[in-house]
Amino acid sequence: MSPDLNFGDCCLVHDYEYWRGGTKQERLEADQNLRSCVNTERRGLGDIYYTATRLFGSSRLPKPFHWGFGWSDRRTVSPLSSDELDDIRKHTLDYLEEQRLKCEDGDEEACVNQSLVGQAYLRLIRVHSSAHAADQ
Repeated sequence: MSPDLNFGDCCLVHDYEYWRGGTKQERLEADQNLRSCVNTERRGLGDIYYTATRLFGSSRLPKPFHWGFGWSDRRTVSPLSSDELDDIRKHTLDYLEEQRLKCEDGDEEACVNQSLVGQAYLRLIRVHSSAHAADQ
């Protein structure tokens, strides 16, 4: 993250999406959303972030932050399984509860984090629910 600039919220959502991983299309959308969000704060800077994440965010490169870094094994770029979605749900709900408690204690950043990650999680559920319904 870039502490001197005001787009940490953009990075938080992008980091959450990279943590969970998924398909090539989901990665592309996560990177495009980051570009759009950062460009809202600093025109042109989002384009630089987009290029960097496209070049260096691949799960094939040996680094700690890559697409799907939340999994202990090197997960391929592929649709999330039902078991993986269950794991994501559990870890996300634990995180949201932790942020809720901090928010109640007056931590404003935790309040924002809870909202942003909650919204990103709901988008994930909607996408996967629609895909599941289309498969039926």
